[in-house]
Amino acid sequence: MINSPLAIFFITVFSTLGFILPYSNKTQDLPQTKQDREEIILNDSFSAQSILVFDIKSGERVVDIDSDDVFGIASLSKIMTGYLALEYLSPDDAIEISPEAHTTAGAVGGFRAGELFSLKDLLRAMMMSSSNDAAMAVAEAVGKKLGGATSDDRMEIFVRLMNEKARALHMDNTVFQNPTGLDLPSGIPSNYSSASDLARLIFASQETPLLWEVSRESDRIIYSYQDDSHRLINLNEVMGRIPYFIGGKTGTTDASGESLVLLYESPLGTRKAFILLNASHGRRFLEASSLLARVTTMLP
Repeated sequence: MINSPLAIFFITVFSTLGFILPYSNKTQDLPQTKQDREEIILNDSFSAQSILVFDIKSGERVVDIDSDDVFGIASLSKIMTGYLALEYLSPDDAIEISPEAHTTAGAVGGFRAGELFSLKDLLRAMMMSSSNDAAMAVAEAVGKKLGGATSDDRMEIFVRLMNEKARALHMDNTVFQNPTGLDLPSGIPSNYSSASDLARLIFASQETPLLWEVSRESDRIIYSYQDDSHRLINLNEVMGRIPYFIGGKTGTTDASGESLVLLYESPLGTRKAFILLNASHGRRFLEASSLLARVTTMLP
């Protein structure tokens, strides 16, 4: 199910253009359906429109509910933003919060224009607190490294990279229009994907474990190069109940509803990923906890 005719338009146009050259010929296989997996039937209390739970190593699906349907993904977009940043930049690189980044809607962390932070700390702000300022600053830094002269040029370069990388990973139903996932001014989602496509990105991101490592803390004080402190609070309310939590990302906008990605081990040593898309506002953590309790022994 594609929620908007505009999504169909963008997917068709971007697929036709092909976005020039992919970064590599390496592809990630979709998780393969396990024929004897437990059949999960959601009752009427579940609002999520798509759920995928799978073994990251084997690709076997534990739960698959409409994983190919396309929805707005809100701040799950920042997984791609962080993944690309670690491809082009080093964790200790200094990144400035530009005036343009500072004015992005939904600022988190109390950053000031002109402050400098390490990429690693801005990744923390993105993955823990879903800071849009941080995501924009990181995207601009990559765009600047690749020759962008202005903020707009740098953003155009980075969004093109996002879509090229999606094509390279065969995320064929994915479209990015910004590095944050914020809704467009018209009130519709900016970035679209499916749980199956996001699974490919999760596979690829295992090459950059730092991306998930920085999402594990419940809170963190980070310091700018000017020695100003900023406290980050993790928005992920369910992570503290998962004993072997690897990392995660939340996402929510008015147009895209609520979304959630969780990486964890169950049993210990066996990595699994949980993707939930398009839940009603205020429902994602309750529904994630309920479903995890049915497919693992971790939650009560």
